[in-house]
Amino acid sequence: MNYLQRLPSYFAWFAFCALIGCSGKKDIPGPVKISVHDPYLYKTIRVFAYKSLDQVDLAYPKMDAGGNVSMKFTLRKPTFAFIQLGDKYSEVYLAAKTDITVSGDEDAPEKPLHFSGHGGDLSNYLAQSALITEQIKTKGGNYITQLEPPAFLQRYDSLKTALTHFCDAYIDSLHPSPDIADLLKKKNDLKLLALALEYTYTLQTKALSAESDVKEFILPDRLQQAIRDIPFDPVFLKLGIFDYHMILLMYLHTKIYSPICFQDASVKPKYIENKADLELKNGDYPAEIKEYLIALNVNHWLSTTGITPSIDSILTSFRNTYSDSKHLPALQKSYEEWLTITPGKTAPDIAGKTIEGMPVSLRDLSGKVVYIDIWATWCMPCREEIPYAKTASEKIRW
Repeated sequence: MNYLQRLPSYFAWFAFCALIGCSGKKDIPGPVKISVHDPYLYKTIRVFAYKSLDQVDLAYPKMDAGGNVSMKFTLRKPTFAFIQLGDKYSEVYLAAKTDITVSGDEDAPEKPLHFSGHGGDLSNYLAQSALITEQIKTKGGNYITQLEPPAFLQRYDSLKTALTHFCDAYIDSLHPSPDIADLLKKKNDLKLLALALEYTYTLQTKALSAESDVKEFILPDRLQQAIRDIPFDPVFLKLGIFDYHMILLMYLHTKIYSPICFQDASVKPKYIENKADLELKNGDYPAEIKEYLIALNVNHWLSTTGITPSIDSILTSFRNTYSDSKHLPALQKSYEEWLTITPGKTAPDIAGKTIEGMPVSLRDLSGKVVYIDIWATWCMPCREEIPYAKTASEKIRW
C-alpha cells in the first residue's frame, strides 16, 4: 500500500448559518433518536462522525425491555455522520429532532441501508448517492483510479453527470429547504474534488516510484483544472463531511509532500515531515484549517513511521503552539500506540487468522518459534520500503 493511501474558483465562501438553515439565529441544542429495526441481526451497531483526526462515537446502542435498540443523544449543530449495521455503513445527516429508524437486508449486501421517519428521506438520498458513486467507480471491474487519464476523465464525467441528475431529481421531488439543497450540491463538488485529488496522487506515485525515470511531473490540463482551487473552509470541517477530510489529506500528499520529493527526486528527501510542517506554518490558510493541516501532518507521520526525533520535534512544536487544541487527544492516542510496542514493553495480546484462515492469538504462540510476516508500504518520498500498519496491534506483527 502506498504511503498516500492512508488515507481516502468554483467554491465561494458561503455563511455557516445559511448552510445549515439557522437563518442567522443561534443553534439550539436538540434531541436525536436513531432506532434499529431487527437489531438481533447485527453484531455491530454504531453511529459515529469524523471529528478532528479520528472517528468519534456519537452515542451507544441501548436495548429496552421489548428488545428494541435505539441511540439517543443531543446535537447542538447539524452534522454528517455514519451509521454501521453489521458490515454495512451509510452516511447520514443529523440535526435536532431527527428521529429515524434504520434497517438493512443481510441477504442482499448490494442494497444500502434504508431509513424511515423524520430525516429519513435525506439519509436515503445519501445512501443511494454513495451506491451510484461506488457503481461508477468500479464499473467493469476496473477501479477508476487505476485507469489511464483519458479513461479516468471519461468515467469522472459520467460520475459528475449521474450525481448531478440524481441530486436534481431529489430536490425536484422532495423539495428540501434551499439551504439543504445547496448543501447537497456543494457536497457533490467535494466528492468529485476528492476523487480528482486521489487520482492525482496515483499518478504522482507512479512517477515517483523506484522504477520511474520521470524528472518532471505534469498533470493533464483537465485534472489541473479540477484540483486548481481547493476550498479551505472551516464550515466543511464543522459539518464532519468525510470527503472534505479526504480532500485535506490528499492536499497534503499532492500539494505538499510530492512537490518536496520532485524538487530532489534523485536523493532521498530528509525529514520531509519537518519541511511540510514549516511550509504549512508559513501557508496562508484560515486559522482552523492551518491548525488541522499541521496536526494532520504530525498524525500522518506518527502513524507511518512511529516516534522519531524529527516527529517528536514537530509534535512538541504543535503542543506548544496549540496547547488547547481539540486535535491533541488524537495525536496522543497515535503516540501512545507506538509506546505500547517500544523495546521492553509487554506486547498486547492480539488475535488474527493464519493464511489457512484459522484463528490465532499472540498468547497461542507463547514459547513457540514462528515466522512473522513484515507488513510494509512503499514510501514514495523515500523510495524505500518501511514497516507500516494502521494500529499498534498490527504493528506488533513486525
